[in-house]
Amino acid sequence: MGLVGPGFTRPMCDLLAKNLNDLFLSGARMASPFACVLASQLGTSGSYLINGIAFDAVSGDAFMANFAGSPYITAIARIHNLTCGDTFEAANTCAGTAFVYDSRNVLAATCGPPPPLPPPPPVPPPPPPPRPPRPPHPSPPVPPPPARPPTPPAPPSPPPLGTLELVVALPAGSDAKSPLDCDVLAGALQGYFILGDWERFQVGDVPSCRLAGTTAVLQVLLVDIAKAQEMVNIVSKSIDYFILQASLGDLHCGSELYLNPAPTNGVPAAFSCGPPSTGGLYTQSDSLCCAR
Repeated sequence: MGLVGPGFTRPMCDLLAKNLNDLFLSGARMASPFACVLASQLGTSGSYLINGIAFDAVSGDAFMANFAGSPYITAIARIHNLTCGDTFEAANTCAGTAFVYDSRNVLAATCGPPPPLPPPPPVPPPPPPPRPPRPPHPSPPVPPPPARPPTPPAPPSPPPLGTLELVVALPAGSDAKSPLDCDVLAGALQGYFILGDWERFQVGDVPSCRLAGTTAVLQVLLVDIAKAQEMVNIVSKSIDYFILQASLGDLHCGSELYLNPAPTNGVPAAFSCGPPSTGGLYTQSDSLCCAR
């Protein structure tokens, strides 16, 4: 498995290896699960190799079929910021087969027209005319008394912390004795901070998570409310990635997701297969539907 493109980090490579082990091994047994090989070991800048050893030839063929026909590729390419010119390739070295995702298929939409040429530099203005000479003073002027230094202003108070809140609600009638897995949900939300290099704006190590029956409430403290709103927009644009990861923690089809920045009334987002039970604005996500 190879991933080529600029700006990839080791945490991104480890997360992609986890995605391969979780989502692409239906019908395949592995003698050794997928794991990262550092770019320095390959001698190629901007590329990663992820190796795995199949138990037998049937398992190798099953993985290749899952990779070539997976519905998850678009979401994984988006969350790993793959663009025009990048490649995402799987190869079965025993069978001599390979499959590549690049600008000819799933990344074609990221290849826009070439940028316009920059405008010519502005013509510098003509130099100002020379100033006439000053007449001589009859006597040197008396210097004014030194001005007192201004009192420095008080330092501004730091902005209040912002909170990204994500509520996961299972569908009505779900068994409350089988609650959602907080560790899996928090890990899925933390993946956005690792991939987008947002950990420097995060207050604390990982998102908090509390369960209330068939509902889980995740919260992440950020340095200010503006960063909380930005993070709501980022998660909303690639919500399918969170749904794929959260499905490993008992997220059922028919569930509803609510994103909200706090403490001020920012712009929230809601996702469901149909109109949410609470009413209001929402975005329909096919990944939450029970029949796809």
